[in-house]
Amino acid sequence: MEMRCRRTTVMCCALAVLCSIARSVNASFGDRQYLNEWAVEIPGGLDAARSIAKELDYRVVRQIGALENHYLFKHQTHPSRTKRSADHITKRLSEDDRVSWAEQQYEKRRSKRASLGSCRDCPVDELFNDPMWNQQWYLQDTRTSSSLPKLDLHVIPVWKKGFTGKGVVITVLDDGLEWNHTDIYPNYDTAASYDFNDNDPDPFPRYDSTNENK
Repeated sequence: MEMRCRRTTVMCCALAVLCSIARSVNASFGDRQYLNEWAVEIPGGLDAARSIAKELDYRVVRQIGALENHYLFKHQTHPSRTKRSADHITKRLSEDDRVSWAEQQYEKRRSKRASLGSCRDCPVDELFNDPMWNQQWYLQDTRTSSSLPKLDLHVIPVWKKGFTGKGVVITVLDDGLEWNHTDIYPNYDTAASYDFNDNDPDPFPRYDSTNENK
């Protein structure tokens, strides 16, 4: 009798965990905004991609980065964004013998983060509110014994010396950049900038009704 009760308890706990996971997954999928964009792999190259797009009522937007034979498609009549995925459209595309893989894209949400400000003399462990900071051995020396190999990249000594990164060009993923601002313009690099929402080289915000690039 006792063994049966224990088994029932374990099964109930397992069921509760599975239900919790299912609710979490459903919530994350329920919040998604599906876009009129499909990532497609077509081994035949750009000409084949254009031919398939024309036949199935798409247009080829561009190649996806440096990925060979991977293209971004947009459907000619599908809404720009919906709460439900267009599985029937994806199925027709992915079942074409000339297509290796196809997936409808959805909006990836990004959280904006404020800067840390100027605090060169502050202890490094006070700069980051990161519970995993002490485990980031590649940024700091976390050895418990001097006999162990030193594996960090000596980043902290560089920070403490006040290096600013002047002359280094970086590209930051953001949702629109007012590059004509006086604080930004002198360091703005047009060659390292691109608007992936509208597929043009200008990431300047467009304050329209959609606010997609703001």
